[in-house]
Amino acid sequence: MPFQKGNKLWRLAQHSSGKKHPMYNHQYSQETITKMRLAKLGKKQSPEHISKRVMQLKGRPNLKNRGELSGRWKGGTSSVTQSIRACWKYKEWLLKCYQRDNYICQNCLKNKHPKDVHHIKLVKDIIKENRISNIEEAILCKELWDVDNGITLCRGCHYKIHYKRIQNEK
Repeated sequence: MPFQKGNKLWRLAQHSSGKKHPMYNHQYSQETITKMRLAKLGKKQSPEHISKRVMQLKGRPNLKNRGELSGRWKGGTSSVTQSIRACWKYKEWLLKCYQRDNYICQNCLKNKHPKDVHHIKLVKDIIKENRISNIEEAILCKELWDVDNGITLCRGCHYKIHYKRIQNEK
């Protein structure tokens, strides 16, 4: 056991962690930072390394780059529909529809992947009728989260339904 108390490795770890570590609070020069960046540039990370990094970040939201702090912030331009589809309640609604339909396409009755949940009454129509202007109003709207308004479809059937609707509108 490498880190048993009293073991040589354990003592080394105790003497070189936190403020005792020789690189604690060390500042690299701009030249060194550039050299390190160029050394890593173009190198591919192994799948094992990527999966390890993903597992470390799982469950931890990156709060530093959200909203106005993000480099991609454009002044809150995302539409209400985009906000609804990114919302936790939408994901909960999807899961309830999938479970109710046993993850089977209700049009062709096949268990094809990937799956979609189709709003029988369109989201844009619900937003218009209920005059929803932000995500808070959308969360409070019962019609939007009604499981009976959703149907599980495979991508092909979902596309056909929307394609027919577009043809009928023309």
